[in-house]
Amino acid sequence: MSCEGSHCDNVALYCVASKYRDFRDCIDTTWISEEDDPIFFPSGLAPVGMRCEGSYCDNKSFRICKPG
Repeated sequence: MSCEGSHCDNVALYCVASKYRDFRDCIDTTWISEEDDPIFFPSGLAPVGMRCEGSYCDNKSFRICKPG
């Protein structure tokens, strides 16, 4: 994922097909803003979705899961 703009509201996602068909033990990350430090997902967890909130969609949260 990358973003540009003063509110990180120009978002680009690069997605690839997973070799896994099932995911389990999914959790959502806390809300992350462009003012925050970069986010790193824990080892063994893969991002499978993203949502946003705020007037510029500048707060993001990611759904991360264990591949099954």
